[in-house]
Amino acid sequence: MEQNLTDRSFWKSFWESRKGLIFFIKPNYVFGNILAKLIAEKNVKNAIELGGFPGYYATYLKKYEHLDTTLFDYYIHQDLINQLLEKNGLKPGDIELNRIEPNRPDKCTQLKLQA
Repeated sequence: MEQNLTDRSFWKSFWESRKGLIFFIKPNYVFGNILAKLIAEKNVKNAIELGGFPGYYATYLKKYEHLDTTLFDYYIHQDLINQLLEKNGLKPGDIELNRIEPNRPDKCTQLKLQA
């Protein structure tokens, strides 16, 4: 018997019921100035947003900081992510998506990490 606190059907219902989920992300998004400074200082080329569905920071970093970005989460709703990307002038596939598979590490998509 699995003992999950939630499952994908819970998150599907939760996210599909949210109002105002899709919006234009402005250049002065929360912590954007701090992230921009770190990116410039450290010469960052890519970023992973962990547990951040629907991917506001991955979208922000792709759009304004031109990083290769990945969203890594337990729940991925492709249609909502595509809507967010399109609302922000990006296209499906501009951010990489990886879904967490609890108890099935063999089913996780390979993350590409670079130093």
